[in-house]
Amino acid sequence: MLNNIKNLSLTKKLVYKIIFFIFCLIPFFSGLDSIPPLDRDESRFVQSTYQMVETNDYINIKFLDEIRAKKPIGIYWAQSIFANILGEDKIASYRYVSTLGALITILILWKFSQILFGQKSSLFVVCASMISLLFIFESHVAKTDTLLLSFITLQQFLLLKIILNKKKSILSDLIIPLFMWLVLGVGFLIKGPISLVVLIFTLSSYVLWNKDINLLKKIRPFWGIICFLIIVLPWVYIIQKNTNGLFFEKAINEDLLPKLFSEQESHGGYPGYYLLISSLIFWPLASFFPLAFFFVKKNLNNLGVRFLICWFIPFWIIIELIPTKLFHYPLPIFPPLILIVTGAIKYFENNKLNLKSYIFKNFIFLCSLLLSLGGVILSIFLCYLLINYNENKTNQYFYMAILFSMSFLILVLSILINVGVIYGKKINFFKFKKEIKFPNFIIFFSVIFYITIFTFVLPGLKYLFPSKIISDELKKINYEELSVTGYHEPSLVFLAQGKIILSDPNEAAIFLAEGNNNLVLVEGRELDEFINSSSSLNLKLKKIKEIKGFNYSKGQNIKILFFKVAK
Repeated sequence: MLNNIKNLSLTKKLVYKIIFFIFCLIPFFSGLDSIPPLDRDESRFVQSTYQMVETNDYINIKFLDEIRAKKPIGIYWAQSIFANILGEDKIASYRYVSTLGALITILILWKFSQILFGQKSSLFVVCASMISLLFIFESHVAKTDTLLLSFITLQQFLLLKIILNKKKSILSDLIIPLFMWLVLGVGFLIKGPISLVVLIFTLSSYVLWNKDINLLKKIRPFWGIICFLIIVLPWVYIIQKNTNGLFFEKAINEDLLPKLFSEQESHGGYPGYYLLISSLIFWPLASFFPLAFFFVKKNLNNLGVRFLICWFIPFWIIIELIPTKLFHYPLPIFPPLILIVTGAIKYFENNKLNLKSYIFKNFIFLCSLLLSLGGVILSIFLCYLLINYNENKTNQYFYMAILFSMSFLILVLSILINVGVIYGKKINFFKFKKEIKFPNFIIFFSVIFYITIFTFVLPGLKYLFPSKIISDELKKINYEELSVTGYHEPSLVFLAQGKIILSDPNEAAIFLAEGNNNLVLVEGRELDEFINSSSSLNLKLKKIKEIKGFNYSKGQNIKILFFKVAK
């Protein structure tokens, strides 16, 4: 009888865990189809893949007629698979690749957590990793980074397996190392040398720290490099031949080197930039960074913890030193950071800091408090967008209430946990009632927060997506060919399915004169020049539509006017 009761209790717990895990997955699929294509990187990727599918050319990468030498072929192949299956005209088809990358990363983190923290902690670690702002946002964007993250995480997991292995077998001594190199090769085909940089710096740091030169032999470098080249060289050779060396010349000189030595496209910042914005990009777990520091300090002899540090710190230093600063650059170190933070949360469930200095306690608490404010800052920003750019005003205050209430509750819970640990209060701030724990509530409220954003808030911000407004209007207009001047955003190119000519005002006027039923879109700032060019050609213009929006890529309000030749 007692055994039956115990089994029933265990079954209930398992069911609750499964339901909770599925609940945490909902934000990853929210808004994938309803959020319009984003400028500029996402739309450039999806348009290039769209052209690849349309032309059946799966080697050369182009955006309209130009060679796109930004990233290797891997992401385009992955996106083309989903585009062929689900439809190449749907933005969600391309975003599913990033979603898949996020899910693979989550599964590998689950295996990581089992090795590092044990079976009991693994579900919490996995669910907590799913609520980081940077991670969940990038899982919605159709570009390289989340898919790359899945291969970097797998690569690093295999490296950890090699480090911790003490048994002699073909699997551990040969298959796992070679598989790691194959994964490294795939990562290179997705985004060039990033995965290689992560491996080199993790490996070298670990070897120097532990004085374990034998590890360099364990990874089988000779046969590993051969495996790596088998994956990489065929496409390198073909694209080099097809473009007469232009692809790699452009990729290195116009993409890689400018990012390393200058502020590319005005995306710049000083060292410390990512530390400054960490409360936002790693919210809500950023609040526990101070606890993570003490967790690491107390567990420095643990090989797994040492490995995470060797993965995290060198790459963080690199991205802080590079002049170009982009929101997603810290993503390759998301896994070790989250594993350390969640490890700290589980560790301090049953341990206190035991700090003697009251001043130092206050300092640590102040740091945790400042790092807890990311959600509130994000809520304020989103409410600003809702007030100024939301199409449907009916529900905007309801959404604002959800955003503020969720972020405030998460803030309070984060503060309570930190207070309990830092000041060593007798009250167990980790537990609310019996088995209901504060960290689980943080996860729960975060999921609701993200569902609100991706399902309701972002899709409703109509005026932030002028390309979508234009695309909807174009479906109502009868025309033969389309030219655009002044507004050359890649999102419009994709939504127009590449059937568009990007021109200047003079070229647009000539284009209009050459066709009986051609359509020209003119951005307001180039209207005068376009009208003058049209007058010189004795064109009688007919304005058929005018739309307004906000071009966030340039940070300016815009007005788009639709013109045909008056008959």
